Amino acid sequence: MRLALSQQDVFVGGYHSAHRRGEVSHGILALVSIICGGGSLSIPWAMAKSGLALGLAILTASATLSGMGVHFLLGGARRAGGLRTFDEVLEAALGPWARALTVWSVVITCFLTLVANSLLLRQLAAPLASQFVLGRPMARSEQVLLGSCLVLAVVPLTFMTTLNSLRHVSLLSVTSVVGLVGVLAYEGLSCPAPPESLTSNQSAVVLRKPSRRRMTTMVVGAFSIAFALYAVAGLAGIAYGRCTEQPVTSNVLAMFPEGDGLASLLRLLLSVVLLLSLPLICLPLSPLLGARLLGSEAAADADGADHGDYDSCGSSVGGSSVGEVFRVKEEVGDLPLATRVVLSSCIMGLSLACTASVDDVSVVWGFLGSTCGVLLSYVLPAASYLLLRRVPTRTAQSSSVPRRKLAAALLLAIGLVLIPVCVYNTVVTSL
Repeated sequence: MRLALSQQDVFVGGYHSAHRRGEVSHGILALVSIICGGGSLSIPWAMAKSGLALGLAILTASATLSGMGVHFLLGGARRAGGLRTFDEVLEAALGPWARALTVWSVVITCFLTLVANSLLLRQLAAPLASQFVLGRPMARSEQVLLGSCLVLAVVPLTFMTTLNSLRHVSLLSVTSVVGLVGVLAYEGLSCPAPPESLTSNQSAVVLRKPSRRRMTTMVVGAFSIAFALYAVAGLAGIAYGRCTEQPVTSNVLAMFPEGDGLASLLRLLLSVVLLLSLPLICLPLSPLLGARLLGSEAAADADGADHGDYDSCGSSVGGSSVGEVFRVKEEVGDLPLATRVVLSSCIMGLSLACTASVDDVSVVWGFLGSTCGVLLSYVLPAASYLLLRRVPTRTAQSSSVPRRKLAAALLLAIGLVLIPVCVYNTVVTSL
């Protein structure tokens, strides 16, 4: 097969590598499972705060800009000789300091996701314990104790070198999000409409034959599905809040009474998903911190011949929920067991301490999205693409290249403006 000049890029393992067994549909499923996580519980709250029209506009812009960021990141990696990880692309474009910035941004992203998921787990498990175990409402201290015990139960899993047995958690995550959207649509949209208008304010896939068209189809398909799920969840959540005359909360399931059977089933399913996601999120933090704090570069080095294990869909297994932005070595055997135990215990312990001091998950999501989220999704991919494109290539005369550079510059400018604005808004709304 002869590729067009615009597709003659360098791919890890080769364009026809035996490891490339993933289809576009597999990539879409994997990306949707990554995009639609615990944050889906806060989408109705965010749309209620901004208003329906503005909320849908922001959701559309976010999906579009994030898709552009993925496109520029992939383009930069291919143009630079088939780089495999986010930090390698940034180092090739900006130097070692950019690699360090990327690594620490991913560390903060993983840690804050741990905090947010642990907090959501506590909020979901407490009504179940009140209804089926205690038969009475739980005090805040009891809820914190319950959440801590659940998290501590999975801490031993973070000491392992791989978590291949949990590779299907992503499918369970998609199922739970679809179920959440279905319940919200049934409960909210089937409710008699209130007189007021709703517009008022209140894991990495190794793709087979990774041509530009197939990769674009995968990214666009995933973000389109995620956008549709989020839009329906937001609309239905606002409608349910209006119908029941209660404010939309940052955890939409907290609006449902404890005796609601569908809500209880969803709480149980999402609790299992969040609980099993914690060791997957913590897994890459040990080698990353081991490399930075202990000087063991080999522990987090993703270079070399080891491409990890792959399942029948071509998805890398043993990874984490942030595999789309940073691929670390799934096999962390270079770190001694004692080191893994100490690092993982400190990470989980610190996340529990932060979780115990926070009651509103929107504060965590707001800070994460306004800093590392914008940096990793918009600023760094666009900057790396522009800098790597400074070197002339055989396709430099293509009419599409200036348009892509202009789009990358626009994305970079938007990201640089969003960071201070969103940080200010997060601080003001959390006070």
